[in-house]
Amino acid sequence: MVQLALTTLCVVLAIAASMLLRTHKENYSKSEIQHRYGDWAIVAGASEGLGAAWAEHLCEYGVNVLLVARRREAVDASASRIQNEYGCRTDTLVQDLSDANLADVFRSVLEKSDEETNKKRRYGLLVYNAAHVAPGPFLDIPLEKQHTSIAVNVGGVATMVHVFANYIRKYNGGSSNGGGGIILMSSITGFTGTKEYANYAATKAWNTQFAHGLYDELKQSVDNSRVAGIDILACVAGATWTPNYEKTGGSLTDFGLQQPSAVVTECLQALGKTPSLATGPFNKLVRFLFTRILPHNVVIRIMNDSIEQRMLS
Repeated sequence: MVQLALTTLCVVLAIAASMLLRTHKENYSKSEIQHRYGDWAIVAGASEGLGAAWAEHLCEYGVNVLLVARRREAVDASASRIQNEYGCRTDTLVQDLSDANLADVFRSVLEKSDEETNKKRRYGLLVYNAAHVAPGPFLDIPLEKQHTSIAVNVGGVATMVHVFANYIRKYNGGSSNGGGGIILMSSITGFTGTKEYANYAATKAWNTQFAHGLYDELKQSVDNSRVAGIDILACVAGATWTPNYEKTGGSLTDFGLQQPSAVVTECLQALGKTPSLATGPFNKLVRFLFTRILPHNVVIRIMNDSIEQRMLS
């Protein structure tokens, strides 16, 4: 009996170690990214934090970026800074992603001619980083805010993915190989229910499963030919040093904390290779333990204890 337990433990540790080592290296060159995903990308929720990091990284790869955000001053400042620092072209769209007119606005943006070239741009990559968080006890948060979280974190994602994927299929992609890419920023909180963040965690779980469901579907069109050729990835980030993380009481000394650039780099390299990715060794281990090993009630307790410690600190 003891031998069986030890053998099982060794197998578990071996699997966990292999998952920690399974990272996606920097093997897409700048020219390959441009070839696969075209000259223009769209980053929704790009005024700061991870969204701004996505815009910066894509610019470093020579991809022009349309930054989408709700606050004009913040997104214009980010676009100007990124263009000056990295030398790509940037453009901005000021849009509340919970608005009912999002689909019409987004379609018109995709079809609009470039003022500089007088030709239609060919967008090949969409990054949905925007998120609405209403932390606190579910019953104490106004229902309007709960609905806004669902509208931004679920409705906005479904709308922009639907419009963008149909755009890619219509024009046979934004790049010369006739494909495109979509990255949905998800979260470790989506692995289980989390007190004080119940609605947010549920929306992030939806994002991850949405990407899983579309992973094979978007690689081919309805007639089963590889016309759409769209790669989709749920980028499952854990604790990441962003302005919002700092506002919620996070510290640079928090265990497993990642910098935005590390999250962005790993997820871009994983696009097209897997439907979802937990970034960094620590988060890979957490995902393995939370979804494969530990009982769900234990996982919930761990997450809730973590939230309580954050509130007390």
